[in-house]
Amino acid sequence: MREWIPEALDAGLEYAAMVHKDSVIAEMDMERFAETVSDFPHTMYVAPGVETAREWLADPYQPKPAEMG
Repeated sequence: MREWIPEALDAGLEYAAMVHKDSVIAEMDMERFAETVSDFPHTMYVAPGVETAREWLADPYQPKPAEMG
């Protein structure tokens, strides 16, 4: 993990969205991964579904859906 992330950032990665299975454990695993890579200069969103991830990636400057409303 620590090997491919710097390479992805060097290639221009700025935003990433990860979709977790409909499971609290899966969501916790994804959030733990996001915390592990939080020291890298990118923005990551752990999304509940593919459509939500796509919507956020289309405009990553908008608030993440959990932050809306």
